[in-house]
Parts: sequence; structure tokens; C-alpha cells
Amino acid sequence: IALISAYQGESGSMGGAASTGLAIFGLSSVKVNPYDVKSGESNLIDGLLSDANENKDGFIPDTNSFSTEQGFRGLISLKLFGADKIPYDFSQNPMNEARATVKIPSGGGGGSSGGGGGGVVKPAKKPEKEPEKEEVKEEVKEETKEEVKEEKNKIISVPEEKYQERTFEDIKDHKNKEAIEKLAKRGIVNGMDGKNFCPTNTMTRAEFATIVVQALGLKEQKGKTFEDVKENDWFYKYIETAEFYGIIKGVSETSFNPNGQITRQEAATMIVRAAALCDMETTVSEDFARDILAQFPDYTQSSDWAKASLAFCYNAKILETSVEKINPTENITRAEVAQMLYNMLTFGKLVQ
Repeated sequence: IALISAYQGESGSMGGAASTGLAIFGLSSVKVNPYDVKSGESNLIDGLLSDANENKDGFIPDTNSFSTEQGFRGLISLKLFGADKIPYDFSQNPMNEARATVKIPSGGGGGSSGGGGGGVVKPAKKPEKEPEKEEVKEEVKEETKEEVKEEKNKIISVPEEKYQERTFEDIKDHKNKEAIEKLAKRGIVNGMDGKNFCPTNTMTRAEFATIVVQALGLKEQKGKTFEDVKENDWFYKYIETAEFYGIIKGVSETSFNPNGQITRQEAATMIVRAAALCDMETTVSEDFARDILAQFPDYTQSSDWAKASLAFCYNAKILETSVEKINPTENITRAEVAQMLYNMLTFGKLVQ
């Protein structure tokens, strides 16, 4: 309660309807009266209502539905609390140790849910470790886990830098210049000719599968063959290898559509499969995916099979989070692909 109060501004809001609504939801769930959590004379309910739009039919900001959705969740929680009910029963679910932070207020409220106005963020005190049980069994499990991890890591061999410098004339002022050059120095990406990378060009599904295989240094394997991928195609061995490791799937049981342009949601899905191959934890829940994607007004245009992958990529900063829309079915550019791949490799600490 003290932590929530420290983030409240004079209006009682925690910096927006989304954060305030979720605070009301959490407090109501553990039977704490949201009216009692105040900043001065203003409580959380005052704060939530202060974030309503002029028409009183939603919450600001209204660039997407996220604030209104979470503000509405807060109102529902308040209604349930008043009826002596709870919106969510935490006691029915296991609680894992949280990576919490404690804000030390620097005087006054008004901080946002993202970090607060001028406060110092310190890690919460770690709870004492419970006594270990069945020591021998735990040790065996841990060794097995490490063996599996080591086995996975054996198949990943990101290429070393081959060139001291590698750049292209058409990326001098490009925002993705660093990522393109870093991958080019390792021979993972190449230009369309000797001088130009053509950053705004799109990329085929076969080209994308190829650079992912090259980026991870995967050894050639015999995977499933597709009717539209012929043995004399230059990308044949890369498609087989990518399929073998589960990075790609066909557009049908028999076709891969190698020359089709790859979309943003397809690229995200393949990148996440590659990340999982590198022993990264890529699993996200449906609720988590929705909460991450709801900040984008077009998130409902994403295919169901791609939503979890898109959410992981945005959460891990593999995809740029400052954009206004996902544009999931839009063809992704060569520069964007290079940035995504570089971000994935750095997120997984596979390159420095």
C-alpha cells in the first residue's frame, strides 16, 4: 500500500488509468479497500475518474484501448469489492518469488507506473530460502537440466567476426546501421551488390530462413522437404536445416512458399522459435500477450498463432516498441530483419 501511495499524484492517479485500474484490481483481490489508499485527500478512485475522457465513455490516453480496458477492469473490481466479492483469488494459485522493486519517494507524488518522478529504485529484500528437501533428488534434477542446456548450446555456433569493418553506402544515416554492420562483419547478412544493402527492400521467406540458420551457425541437417523447395534451389539446404530444428513450418503440409515475402508476424514467430532453440525462455501466457499487445490499436489484426511471439518480441525489445502500430501482415524490410536478429542475439547474450 505504501508503494502504491508513493506513486500517486495529487489527483490520486498512479500516472494513468491503466496503472490505477490495475492497482484497484489488485487491492480488491486481497480485500483492501481502494478508497483507503490515498495521496493527500485523493484516493485511487478519485485518481481513476480523473483520467476519464471528456465524454465519460472511456479513459485517456485514447490512442488505443489499453487505458479504457484496464480502467474498466478497475471499475469492475470496485463493484465486486462493494458486493463483498473478489475479482481474482490469489490463494488458489502458487506464488513464485517476485522480482519486486521498492520506490523511495523523493517528496511529492506524480510518478508514473513506469518508474516515478525522481524516486530511487532499489531491489526488495530477498526472502530467506526455505530449507531444502530431498537434497539428493534435487541435485540429480539440476544436473540433468544442465546436461540438456549444454546439449542445446552445442548446436549453436554464432559466426565470429570475419571482417574488421563492413558497411554499405546506402545505410550511412540509417537508424539500423549498427545492427546491419554488426551482422555483416560476421557474414550473416550481405548486400544486394558490392556497395548497397537496400535496407528498405523486403525479404523472402527463404532468405529469412537462410540468415537465421547462418546467424546460429547451425550445421546442415535433413529436415522435411516441401514440394515447392527443389534440390537445385540455392536455399534448399537452409530450408531443410531450419525445418529440422523447428524454426520454420510450411504454409501447408506440402508447401513452404519460399519466394513469398515474409511478414512481420511471420518473422516474429520464426525469431522466437530460434530464440527457444538458443535456450531462451520464450513461453508467454495468453493474458500476458494480450496486455503487451493491447498498447497497439491494430493488435487484433494479428493472427492467433502469432500473438504470443509478437508479445515476446516486444517485451524483449526484439521488435521496436516505440512504433504506433504492429502492422502484423505488412512485409518486413531487410533493415528491420537485421535489427530483429541482432536484438535477439544480444538479448540471448550470444553476441556482445
